Amino acid sequence: MAADSSELGQGAFARICAAEAISPLIRDPAAGAVTVRGLEEAGLRGVTV
Repeated sequence: MAADSSELGQGAFARICAAEAISPLIRDPAAGAVTVRGLEEAGLRGVTV
């Protein structure tokens, strides 16, 4: 799955799947350290491109 930093940490209208099912999460470098740490604590392995 790919998401830019404006989409990270936002609520959604529907749940598509469990966080553990997303691997890897491809994100841009503007994602803040606090956001990235929270994603990793939730079980999301990520790649910054």
